Amino acid sequence: YELSEVRIVSETVGVAADADILDNLDALYVVDPISIAGATESIAAPATLKTIPGIAHMAMTEVVIEADIVPATHIHQYNNRPVSVKGISPGLTAKLSRSEMDVVISGDYDKVQGLVDEDIDLYVDAAGLGEGVHLLDVKCFVNGTDAFEFDPEYIQLTLTLAKE
Repeated sequence: YELSEVRIVSETVGVAADADILDNLDALYVVDPISIAGATESIAAPATLKTIPGIAHMAMTEVVIEADIVPATHIHQYNNRPVSVKGISPGLTAKLSRSEMDVVISGDYDKVQGLVDEDIDLYVDAAGLGEGVHLLDVKCFVNGTDAFEFDPEYIQLTLTLAKE
């Protein structure tokens, strides 16, 4: 998991002090930041504001800090994965400009890091295409789903009439 965003619930705090102190005051600091060690979900916790010498009054001495924790993204490259052709019309044969390609997949760490080459299915869809040369985007299914982020590449598909 990783830290996505941190917010302080009270963005402003009323402070009373002499003008020269206020003129130089542009931020308040917390004494002990909240800990996100081992967190697997977003958390919110109070944090005590550090006292500043010369401040006569502060409207609050604590703020709430919210930390958004999200699953870490994992990126993995799979090399030399075969590319297949699906949906070829009867009477046509298919030839790809490349029979294999590399693929980079990203997604939640716990889902991507356990994938193996056999989980990756690269293909082009020739459904509805007739004889000729076609430039198609390569599609990627991982364990039967397209739920992972994938940057498609293009591949040339040549369809010809099958010899009888």
